[in-house]
Amino acid sequence: MLAGALLAASLALTAAQSQKIDAVVEQVMAADHISGLSIGIARRGRILLSRGYGNATGNTVYRIGSLTKQFTAALVLQQIERGTVSMETSTHGATVQQLLAQTSGLPTYDGSARSVETALQSRPVFQPGTQFEYSNTNYYLLGTLLESTTHVPFATLLQTNITVPLGLHETSLPVPDASAGMASSARDLLTWLEALRSGRVVSAANVQAMTASQGLSSGERTHYGYGFYIRNWYGWKTAEHPGYVEGFSADDALVIDDGLEIAVLADAGDAFLLPLTKTVVQVLEPPRDSALVADFQHPAENENPSVTHDVTELIREFQSGEIDRNRLTPSLNKALSPQQVFQGEQTFSPLGALTLVEFIDRTAVNGTSFEKYRLTFGYKQFWMTLSYAPDGKIDTLAVAPDDD
Repeated sequence: MLAGALLAASLALTAAQSQKIDAVVEQVMAADHISGLSIGIARRGRILLSRGYGNATGNTVYRIGSLTKQFTAALVLQQIERGTVSMETSTHGATVQQLLAQTSGLPTYDGSARSVETALQSRPVFQPGTQFEYSNTNYYLLGTLLESTTHVPFATLLQTNITVPLGLHETSLPVPDASAGMASSARDLLTWLEALRSGRVVSAANVQAMTASQGLSSGERTHYGYGFYIRNWYGWKTAEHPGYVEGFSADDALVIDDGLEIAVLADAGDAFLLPLTKTVVQVLEPPRDSALVADFQHPAENENPSVTHDVTELIREFQSGEIDRNRLTPSLNKALSPQQVFQGEQTFSPLGALTLVEFIDRTAVNGTSFEKYRLTFGYKQFWMTLSYAPDGKIDTLAVAPDDD
C-alpha cells in the first residue's frame, strides 16, 4: 500500500506571503528563546516553503514529541485493516478505539512525578468513553499492544511499514516510546502528511477517522481524532497536533479540504508554535469566515453561533472600555466592576484586531453550561469562558491568558 513518496519540485510563495510568515517566526523565536526553527509548507505534496531560521535548515532533525501519536495511530489502523487488531480489543479496561480517541480515562504519565507504571496502576479518572482527557498513557499502551499482537518491536514496525516505504530518511525512533519518542525533519513531516492524506498509509476511511472529531457515549464530539486535534481555523477544517519533549517543540497541520500541509519544529522546549501554524493558514487560505463569527447555517461542531457572536462583541466592548450591561445578569453586573472593565481595556486595546475566535468545548456543571473559547490576537491568545442565565443574559464571565 505504501509507495515511495517524493515531494514535487518547489514552488514559491509570494514576497508578501513570505514576509508575513517571517515576521511571525521572528516573534515566536524571540518570545520563546528559540535558537533554531524549521518550517515546511506544501500543498498536496508540492512544496511551497522549506526554510530554516537561526541555526537551523529545512532539513534539521528535531525530536517531535507527541507528533509520534500520528504514526502510532496509523500503525494501529494498518493492523486493524489486516485483521490482527480490532477497535474493540481491550487492554487495561479500555478499547483500542478509546485509546486512540483519548477517551479511556487512564491518567497520563509525565516521566517524573507520575511514571508509566504509576499511571497504569492508578484508577481511571472517569468511565471509559464518557469524557475526553489527553493522556500519553493511551498511546504508550497502543505501542505495547502492537508489539504483543505482531511480535515485532515498535521501532521495526515503524521502519518497515512507514519510514522506509515513504523514504523518510530523517525520521527515527531515538527513544522507545510510541507516545512521544520519534525524531524527524520538517521536510519528512510534509512527506508524511501528504502520504497520509492521499491514502498511501491507511485506507481513505481510516484517514477520515483520524481527521474527524470522535464522539463520547453521550454523542458529544471531542474535537480530537486519532493523533490529531480537529480545528476550525478561519472556516477551514484542519487536523493539527503539537509536540513537546525536553528541549524540543513541534507542530504540524493538515487542512482537510485542500491539502495544505504545514510542519514547524524548534529547538526549545515548551515553545508555543501554534500561532505560527495558524498564521500560515491565514496567509495562504482566503478566510471562509472573515467576520470571525460562526456561519449560522454551518457552525463548528457543537458551536452555538450566538455565543460566538457574544464573545466577539465582548472583546470589542472591552477594547472600547464600554460594556453593554443590558446583556448581563444583575449578579454579573455587580461583579464586573468599572476597574475590571478598565483593566480589560488596558489588556485588549493594545493587541489590535481579534484575528480568530475558536469554540473549544461546552461543559455542564450542576445544570449550567459553560462555553469555552480561545481568542487569538496576532501572537497572543486568551481563554474566555461564559455561561447564561435562563433569560438568555450572560451570567458568568472569565478571561485568562493562554500560558500553555
